[in-house]
Amino acid sequence: MQSLRCSGRNTPRRKNASNGWWSPCPLPATPLYVMEQIDELHRESETQQARLSDLEALTEQSRMLHQDFSFHQEMIESFASAVDSATLEEKRRLLRTIVKKVV
Repeated sequence: MQSLRCSGRNTPRRKNASNGWWSPCPLPATPLYVMEQIDELHRESETQQARLSDLEALTEQSRMLHQDFSFHQEMIESFASAVDSATLEEKRRLLRTIVKKVV
């Protein structure tokens, strides 16, 4: 976008009626220059669209991971609650089963 603006050097100047300051006077743009700028902006737009798509995909993936995490967190809390309310004999059987599965 900066290439569309006048650099201010070696540019004709004119007095701005609204504020009284001298400002660079834009030079007439050639059709080739305009087409190059359109192509550049089009490529930039495509790049931004691709990046936006990537970010949307990451956002969706993050949302799914958060749901999975919440589900597992609820399962662990439910298991802890069940163990807390179990009798001593049930806790012993549970520990034996866990040890057999791990070993």
